[in-house]
Amino acid sequence: MAGAIKAVDDEAYLRVNRDGTRALAEQVAEHAPGKHFILVSSLAARHPELSGYAASKRAGEQAVIDVLGLQRVSVIRPPAIYGPGDRETMIFFELAARAMVPLPGKPSARIALIHVEDAARLLVARVFGAPTARVQAIADARPEGYAWREILGAASSAVGNGSPRYFSLPSGLVRAVGGGVGAIAKIAGKAGMISAGKIRELLHEDWGVHADELLRETEAEPKHNLPDGFAATAVWYRNAGWL
Repeated sequence: MAGAIKAVDDEAYLRVNRDGTRALAEQVAEHAPGKHFILVSSLAARHPELSGYAASKRAGEQAVIDVLGLQRVSVIRPPAIYGPGDRETMIFFELAARAMVPLPGKPSARIALIHVEDAARLLVARVFGAPTARVQAIADARPEGYAWREILGAASSAVGNGSPRYFSLPSGLVRAVGGGVGAIAKIAGKAGMISAGKIRELLHEDWGVHADELLRETEAEPKHNLPDGFAATAVWYRNAGWL
């Protein structure tokens, strides 16, 4: 499950997400031959051309398959996971609390999501099952994903913003700002979440989970819909003093 979600450069991503994963698979091959190996990857791995992160996650998948063989493996690609304790998706709630709420992508874009409890229950079910011998993705009850307006709308309701005004951010502006922030971080030698690659991921229009790749476990069907999941998450953030 461990991995790097930010790094100073593409090689740093590869050292963790490819080479570190390969090293673990090699240890499993030596010390636990025949056992079921579950790799938690990322939906970003579906499009390795978009970013160094996405490429490193795809490379990590291939490393495990190369070492152990697909028949021993379940590769699971989660979409964006939200819920208590997560700082990365908290940006949805921070943006949604404003009078003017920006929509970073096109109206046609779709983004799959899953609450952390649903993701955890599904992974536990996988532990007790046989290898899928497939690369599959997980999502909530809307695997096809949500529009940005739906996501920020649910976040606005969750933080009590009853009359948000939405506006679309031009993709060129998003790329320029993201690239600039990423370049500054790289010059400073710091690993930041914002980079040109991350902006390409953000602006990609199809982050829904396709029917032919969806993993479902009958004993671990998703329990959280987006409005209720976001509402509970906002309560947790407030109680923790994060919002």
